Amino acid sequence: MGRYLYSPILFILFFLGLTIWCQSNPFFWDTIQLSSKHAHWYFEQNFSQLLLPENMDSGHPPLWGMYLAACWKVFGQSLEVSHWAVFPFLLGIAWFGFKLGEVLISRLHAFLLLVLICLDPVLLGQASLVSPDLALLCFFLMALNGFFRKNRWLLVLGIVGLCLISMRGMMTAFGLFLFAIADYFFIDQKRSFPKLIKILLPYAPGGLLALGFLIWHHQASGWIGYHEDSPWAESFSGVDLKGFFKNVAVIGWRFLDFGRVVLIGVAFWLIRYWWKRGKIPGKDLARLAGLFIMLLVVSLPGMLLHVGLSGHRYLLPVFLVLTILVWYAFCYWTDGYLQRRATILIALAFLSAHFWVYPRHISQQWDASLGYLPYLEHRAKIISYLDETNIPYESVGTVFPNVGPMKYRDLNEEERGFEQADLDKHEFIFYSNIMNDFSDEELETLFDDWDLAYRLGNWPVETMLFKRREE
Repeated sequence: MGRYLYSPILFILFFLGLTIWCQSNPFFWDTIQLSSKHAHWYFEQNFSQLLLPENMDSGHPPLWGMYLAACWKVFGQSLEVSHWAVFPFLLGIAWFGFKLGEVLISRLHAFLLLVLICLDPVLLGQASLVSPDLALLCFFLMALNGFFRKNRWLLVLGIVGLCLISMRGMMTAFGLFLFAIADYFFIDQKRSFPKLIKILLPYAPGGLLALGFLIWHHQASGWIGYHEDSPWAESFSGVDLKGFFKNVAVIGWRFLDFGRVVLIGVAFWLIRYWWKRGKIPGKDLARLAGLFIMLLVVSLPGMLLHVGLSGHRYLLPVFLVLTILVWYAFCYWTDGYLQRRATILIALAFLSAHFWVYPRHISQQWDASLGYLPYLEHRAKIISYLDETNIPYESVGTVFPNVGPMKYRDLNEEERGFEQADLDKHEFIFYSNIMNDFSDEELETLFDDWDLAYRLGNWPVETMLFKRREE
């Protein structure tokens, strides 16, 4: 058993098991848009057009949708192929996460780091989906390995991958670029202009690709990121002062949510431990702290100044670096006993996240843990019930993430689907507590004035089909 502690094999097997478990799951949450719809377009158009139509173009580089569509072309269009298409990126997360822990401290301590990385509830939630954020994390860890190992080619590949996967990947790459500059001026002892150019040169290929794509996209479509008629335009709306402070509170909660409060608690305990014993941070600890700050610098402005850009997955690189920072601190400053205790405590908190459920009237990010999984079975049973009782789909209203043709969720060629809920129009309403878009007034009306036709589950996921009460 001991030899497995010196390799990422256990974590590769862990992701293998998770992929086997989830391989038949339909698309869920934002992956319906970012993965399924994008891939459907390229698959159905046979890659004849590079630019996505405006109603589904999210402003990101199109390579993720093209990659998934290419997998469908080669292996067949199925949910299983879709989930296995992301498995190489899970392997990359395990491999590069382990190698990062190895270069920062040792192979044995790398095992503890990978426990925390692989059990992160947001990462696990995304790992159960066909999510482009898995590729983002893989390239991010690749780039970090390139930096700390002084492997320029690995750094170049990681930055290029980040810049080609999404606009948030571009922002993450820019955060790494700022971090490299800060590291040169504040940590590096030997400074010279040629050395600075040599340090920054690996960021140039990815940066040029990102800039080239944004210019091309703007020339082809007239916009970058979003446009006024896009389905997600509201999320990019600016906020007033009250909205700004609300976003501050929401993002602050993101850093405590789903068990991460224990990670923060361990961080504060370590600061106190360091202060009382007069411990001096090493260069790598200072570097990790600087990286965390730079990622916050590039991530927070957009999240604080806009209405709907504060999802957990948007903070994944920041969360990852915070975990690495806390791991490094307790491995650097404490003995083996405390290291194991801290790892177990944080791991148990992360595992508890999959059972965190908010009251009905409080929105919850259901793609940030595995807690949503019962909903998939509930949804399948509701659809079977509708088919068996001959209830037409057009009489059923619902909200995100269940609006629209089923083919984008189930890859079943089914063009039928559910419409956006209208309590004045629809005879039936498909509700689940994983749906955040029902207003408080609509929920009150449904539970007080409508009849319950079908119910599944109670906790952590409840799913109901309401029928308009006859007067």
